[in-house]
Amino acid sequence: MPRAGAWQSVHLCLRAQVLRERAPDSFEHAPVIVAVTAIIVFTDLATAVLCGIVISALSFAWPPYRNRTLMLAIFNIFQTVGFYGFANWVPTLLIKQGITVTTSLAYSSIIALAAPVGPIIGLFIADRFERKSVIVAMAALIIVCGLWFSQTTAAVLLVCLGVGLTLGSNIMSYSYHAYQAELFPTSIRARAVGFVYSWSRFSAIFTAFFIASVLKYFGSTGVFVFVAAAMAIVMLVIGVMGPRTRGIALEEISH
Repeated sequence: MPRAGAWQSVHLCLRAQVLRERAPDSFEHAPVIVAVTAIIVFTDLATAVLCGIVISALSFAWPPYRNRTLMLAIFNIFQTVGFYGFANWVPTLLIKQGITVTTSLAYSSIIALAAPVGPIIGLFIADRFERKSVIVAMAALIIVCGLWFSQTTAAVLLVCLGVGLTLGSNIMSYSYHAYQAELFPTSIRARAVGFVYSWSRFSAIFTAFFIASVLKYFGSTGVFVFVAAAMAIVMLVIGVMGPRTRGIALEEISH
């Protein structure tokens, strides 16, 4: 409610009290009017305070950060497909490729060992290359390895491609966690990053169901086409909308 409206309500309260004092017998409803106007005043003030808190909490959703927030929300929705679409389904995808259950578990274990290697590689390349470029390159690697994985049954090649998918996913993961934190100023960084990252958790709820349905009707090839489409969106969104950050001060990046 505008400030003027609140003052008008206060004025009504005072008038009602004065009128009651002047005509106590004929103005028996004055206490009701005073109570009602007081409720209006305090309700409006509480609403105004609440609106102010909400608007402040969602400051990352307004210019100049709106486009970055939208970009990262879209990115987080689709990167989850690439990351968990393979990592959580390795044994099943290998079985669909004609590998026996026992052998698929052995291959999955070897592929899983590559997971910590990705962040270790980050020790040497994290600040040497533009982060958005690393994200785009790793999404492209996931597309290539995934589609190739779906078309081969050779054991060594399957393991190598699985390692490539795992490395690509983990390098992309540590890169975007650093990247999205760089895009917001300190005052809103935690809230903004929490908001955009929550979309990946939301996406993860449905990813397993989508993967299962695609696998059932279209096989492993369909799964990797689905993953490739998601990674193509990642490449497009980050490549086109993502600002550069390498060699730029945080204060300059976030404004």
